Amino acid sequence: VDDALRHLEEAKSHLVGVGADEMIPAIDARIAECRIASGNADAALELARSLLDRATESDGVAKVIPLLERVQGHALLLQGDLWGARDALERSLAAARERNSLFEVALTSLSLIDIDRLEGVEPAIEIVDESRSLLANFKVRAVPPVPAPAA
Repeated sequence: VDDALRHLEEAKSHLVGVGADEMIPAIDARIAECRIASGNADAALELARSLLDRATESDGVAKVIPLLERVQGHALLLQGDLWGARDALERSLAAARERNSLFEVALTSLSLIDIDRLEGVEPAIEIVDESRSLLANFKVRAVPPVPAPAA
């Protein structure tokens, strides 16, 4: 994760240097995702919310709304806020469907399935089947784990 963050920061610096500002939100979204992977929910949540607040101002941010909402959901999950996490993940899923971002649909669906299981609810078979089908179509063998909530 540290190597990824270093490379992302380097890429961001290069993009700033060449004036490719519309590409920076995608890098920042991946930085927020790395913050989740390193367990830093507060930093991930702050960055994701900052970007989401600017979503209407920038096409670059609009493109990564499904990812940002999923990052926000994972950060809230890490903080133990299952309700907030579910709300953010449902917004992520809606945004992914609206943009026809099938990979984002698959990843967010997996997160919602995990929240159902954490709450002791059997996930809807439709969402389970859809996520499995999408991942199989993309030939994805492994995905990052959904973070475990704070104990």
